Amino acid sequence: VIESIVEPIGGVLDAFKGLGEAAIAALAVDRVVEFSEKYAELGESIQRTSEILGISTDQVQQLGFAIRMGGGDAETAKLTIGILEKNIAEASSGAGTAATAFENMGIAVKDADGNTRSAIDILKDMADVLSKVSDANIRAEYGRALMGRGYQNLLPILLEGREGFDKLNAMLDQTNSKMENDQVKALDQSAKKTKEASAAWDGLL
Repeated sequence: VIESIVEPIGGVLDAFKGLGEAAIAALAVDRVVEFSEKYAELGESIQRTSEILGISTDQVQQLGFAIRMGGGDAETAKLTIGILEKNIAEASSGAGTAATAFENMGIAVKDADGNTRSAIDILKDMADVLSKVSDANIRAEYGRALMGRGYQNLLPILLEGREGFDKLNAMLDQTNSKMENDQVKALDQSAKKTKEASAAWDGLL
C-alpha cells in the first residue's frame, strides 16, 4: 500500500525536478544581477561623497566603516563626514565656533606648510584628546559640535584613542572589503551606464 502511494509522488517530484533546477538557476542569476547593481551603487556613492567633500575614496570608506561599526548606516556616515569636513574647512579660515573648538582641544587643522590636514588625521587627534576627557558631557559637547549626531556612532572608537582607528583600519583591510580608487571609479561608471540604459528603456515604453 505504501509503495502504491509513494511511487506516484516520486513521479511527480521527478517531473518537477528539472523545473526546480531551472528556477533555482534563474533565481541565482537574479541575485547576481541584484548584487552587482548594489555594488555599483556603493561605488557611485563613495565616488560622489569623495568629490563633494574633496577627500579620498580611501578616507570615505575608512570613516564610513568606523561609523557603521558603531551602529550607524551609510546615510549617517555621509552626513557625519560632511559635517566634520565643513567644520574643518571653517576652522582652516581661523574663524567661527569650529576654529575655537579645535583650538580648545589643541588640534591643528593645518600642517606645517599651511595645508589643511586630512579628516582622518584630525579625527585621530580628536580621539586622542576625547579619550582622555573624563566628563562625558564635555566629550559630547565637542563631539556633536564637530561631527553632529554621528559622534555617538564613533564614540566607542574615539574612546580608544588613535589606536582604535588604527585597529579598525587594519580590520577593514583584513576583510578585503575596501575598494581601490580604480575599482570605485569603475563601479561609478557601471552605475551611470545602468541608469542611462534604464532611462533609455523607459523612454521606449
